[in-house]
Amino acid sequence: AFLGSTLLVSVARNWGAEVIPRQFTFNRYIAMAKSYVSEYDSPLVNSFSLVIPSLIGCMVISFSIAYLISRSKGRWSQFLDFLTVLPFVIPGVAFAVALIGVFNGDPLPLHFTAILVILGYIVTRAPYGVRTILASFQQVGTSMEESSRTLGATDSLTLTRVTVPLVLPGILAGSVMVFISAMQDVAITLLVAPPDWYPASVFVFQEIERGRIYSASAYGILLFCLI
Repeated sequence: AFLGSTLLVSVARNWGAEVIPRQFTFNRYIAMAKSYVSEYDSPLVNSFSLVIPSLIGCMVISFSIAYLISRSKGRWSQFLDFLTVLPFVIPGVAFAVALIGVFNGDPLPLHFTAILVILGYIVTRAPYGVRTILASFQQVGTSMEESSRTLGATDSLTLTRVTVPLVLPGILAGSVMVFISAMQDVAITLLVAPPDWYPASVFVFQEIERGRIYSASAYGILLFCLI
């Protein structure tokens, strides 16, 4: 019902006391498509500009951590596994405030930069990738890698031709989770992103604050379809 009403608002020319809008328009969706093609700083372009680099960096780090956890033994592996869960404990607002406090001045004045938003996404979304990739590592074991080395393959060849293909389902699942979570983030992005340079999720929040419910509904439906 909520999604249905939001969809009606996004295509309604106006909606007063009527139960169902009497006139409809797709001009808002057409305007979004035009801004995505022609404007370098449209909310959708900003979203992908932040999420895609975050996704790549997050999956590289998640794969490395999951590999270390699965192939290491003892307390070091348990401690590293515990560290990867910590971002789940810290609320997004508290983490954003911590980022501002650390990077608001020298030696790394990164506040109000896209770099800090990407770093925040990577740190807070890495547990999704680590969990899914680690599950794949635990399922495949080490026998295939050991067989590859026995047949003369180097470590790099074993990694690219054996290990990565075996855990690819976990990598893809983690990528989906990271993409969904980063695309709908509001707390970190709202406090850390450069002024007037916000992705679609924060743009929806701002449009609601300004009373532009029709535009906010259109972007909300678009985000829902992407996610």
